[in-house]
Amino acid sequence: MLSSYQEFTVAIDDWDWESFGHRIMIGSIVELQLSISVFKFWLKKYSAALDKETAHERQREWLIDLTKEPMLDLGRESDPVKRIIQPLRANLSYFEGVITGITRKASKVEEKVDRVNILLDCGVQVVVEALIGKNDPSPLGVSSVGDEIVGICGLLGSLSYSSSPFKVPVKMKVIDINSFERRRPEMALLTVEIAPQDAIPDTKVSYS
Repeated sequence: MLSSYQEFTVAIDDWDWESFGHRIMIGSIVELQLSISVFKFWLKKYSAALDKETAHERQREWLIDLTKEPMLDLGRESDPVKRIIQPLRANLSYFEGVITGITRKASKVEEKVDRVNILLDCGVQVVVEALIGKNDPSPLGVSSVGDEIVGICGLLGSLSYSSSPFKVPVKMKVIDINSFERRRPEMALLTVEIAPQDAIPDTKVSYS
C-alpha cells in the first residue's frame, strides 16, 4: 500500500500568484486552501438497503470490481482508506480520503445552476468545487458524509482568496518555486511541506 507524504506540489493560478508572489520565497510560511481537480476516481459507499429492517446490515462497498483494478491494492471492503495525498508528477497526485462535508447552494451568478462544495479529509483538508444543473446529481457520485474515495487529481491551492464555504487553510513551508509565464493558463507551481502548528504565516487566505 502507498505510504503517506507531507510534501506536495501545488498549482497556483497566475492572478493569485501575482497577488502575493513578490512576497514569497523559498522558506516562506504561507496559508493555502487546498482543492483538487479530479481526473479519475473510485467511490466506496453504503450499498443500497432493501428495506428499513435491513438498513442496519448495510456495508460499505466499492462501486467497482476490484479484481479488474489490481493496481489499486485497496484491500478488503471493510478496510478504511488511508487518507493520504501522494505526489506523482508536477501537481498530479494520487489521493485517498473520506467525505467530511457537503454543501449545495444556488449559484449567485448563473440561473438554474448549483454550486457544490465537497470537503475531503486526505490527511489534510481539501475541497472539490463544481457547478452543476439544479436537477443534476452531486459530482463524483457522492451522496453522504462518510463516503470514501480514491483517485488521481490535480492539486491546486488558493493563496490569497477562496470562495469556498469550507474555511480549511493549511500552513505550509515553501520548498521550491517554479513559474510558467508562457504557459496557458499561466500558473506557479509551489513545492511545499506542512509547517508546524505554531508557525506564523507570511500570507493569509481571505474568504467571501
